[in-house]
Amino acid sequence: MTMIREVKFDAVVLAGGTGARLGGVSKPDVQLHGHRLLDRVLASLGNAEQVVVVGDVAVPEDVWQTVEHPIRSGPAAGVAAGLAALPRHSDWTMLLSCDLAAPGNVVAALLHGMRPEQIAVTGWCLSGSGGFPQWLASLHRTDALINTVRDFGDPTNRGLRRLFADSPLELIDVDDSVILDIDTWEDHLRANVGATELGGPDA
Repeated sequence: MTMIREVKFDAVVLAGGTGARLGGVSKPDVQLHGHRLLDRVLASLGNAEQVVVVGDVAVPEDVWQTVEHPIRSGPAAGVAAGLAALPRHSDWTMLLSCDLAAPGNVVAALLHGMRPEQIAVTGWCLSGSGGFPQWLASLHRTDALINTVRDFGDPTNRGLRRLFADSPLELIDVDDSVILDIDTWEDHLRANVGATELGGPDA
């Protein structure tokens, strides 16, 4: 099993959505167990070499920040902007959403489930009971990710399923609770039942 300390990775956190299903509130600023969703994600990335948040939201001083161009032009544009904002790159890049209910479990599942020796695989995505890849709970070989974004062309208003359509990614099966994200207030209620303090293990 790959240990977290052995993997040097950067993280791109997408935080530029509209929060429409939450009534238009700023999703990264929504509180869960007394802390912003975004801060919970950032706290889970203590082992990252660099972190960039893509979105017009307050971030700590040690975190890079950018926005997609044009702003709110979709997740593929967000990934492209995040990669471009990093002054250097580690061998691995993690892609996360700002609204994960259990970000610590997501990060741990990715770092323990990856298999760097599988040279034909360019990345790993978590997947729940539905069997669908969770693109914003994924870990990629950075050189492959950069090439994928470059070859994709203009990412404006294009989705991640299309971005990774030709990428040899492997799924890591996890419990649905691990990949719960806060899209609605019903999701928020469910997450509140198991949420823990910032920096602690996720339920």
